[in-house]
Amino acid sequence: MDSSTGRVTTAFLDFAVCNQATAENTFGKLDEKMKLYDIQWSRCIAFSSDDASVMLGRNNSIYTRIAESNQDVYPVGCACHLAHLCAKKAANQLSVDVEELVIDLYYHFDKSSKRKEILKGYQEFCNVETRKILKHSSTRWLSLMKCLDRILRQYDALKSYFLSSASEEKSTDKNKKKSKVAILVEKLNDPITKVYMLFLHSVLPVFDSFTALLESEEPMIHKVRDCIMKLVKELLGRFVSIQRIHDAADALLDIDYEDPTVQLGDHQLRLGFATTQFIQKEDLEGTYGLTKFYREVRSFFITALNYIKANFPHDDVVVNNAIVADVSNRTKANFGNVYALLDRFPGIVDEDEVTT
Repeated sequence: MDSSTGRVTTAFLDFAVCNQATAENTFGKLDEKMKLYDIQWSRCIAFSSDDASVMLGRNNSIYTRIAESNQDVYPVGCACHLAHLCAKKAANQLSVDVEELVIDLYYHFDKSSKRKEILKGYQEFCNVETRKILKHSSTRWLSLMKCLDRILRQYDALKSYFLSSASEEKSTDKNKKKSKVAILVEKLNDPITKVYMLFLHSVLPVFDSFTALLESEEPMIHKVRDCIMKLVKELLGRFVSIQRIHDAADALLDIDYEDPTVQLGDHQLRLGFATTQFIQKEDLEGTYGLTKFYREVRSFFITALNYIKANFPHDDVVVNNAIVADVSNRTKANFGNVYALLDRFPGIVDEDEVTT
């Protein structure tokens, strides 16, 4: 707090050089800076970082070392990072590796001006905008959404390009391992591949919306629980009956969404308009590939919700009681929220200052 204004301020204190990113070494560097500025760990309210185990792990992390000096320090992870991990773990339930396909397409064109020029011709022939294939970053998994959008807009041009490229390849050995081009042709020509791509293109914005709400320069901890519950509701709404969701009210994570009797039928699953239209256009109903797809879609949503249940701070005392700072929640908040926060952070206000 700025003593001259009486207001809480955010400021850059110092930069610690750390050559070995172990918990012990990193904490040592932090501790050096704290001592340099004569700041006691007892004055530290929270420790914020990404969710790497070396930072916030329950054992042998930077946080556990800070907690040895001040057990009341509140660990603040990155909810946006959790959303990335959640989406990625859910997508691992899908047998078509869309991420790998997106990466392979990018690197096929990345260093070749000739290939880009040939693709441009197919883009013009298919009457689609001439745009390059975007690079997907595996460390920012939700960047897959923008990459998918770009590829789907050029799907026909890409199919034509790779069919032409495959026909020009010379096969000298029948036992020769499939080339990368041949594999891409096989994937792009399989309509089930596009079904998986369209599905992810439809569902990833749900996670993107969650991160967008929290990627603000303003403090957002009082919004975290509502954001988590909105994400949960969006995911449940894709494969669980609306009546079940309505009946659960605020106890959405108590729904037994793994129970098949609670789930929607295959034709009722909310896969996205473009996905449903493509399935009908290609007459895929009843095929083995689509039956498998429906089963994996359910696993996608179940895995995502199980991850949220196990890793998101939906039942955290600070997150649940911080709503008292949210004006839009004034009808739900009460002094019980204030007392819960004071109990969690006993060093903020002296006991004799708390009045009823």
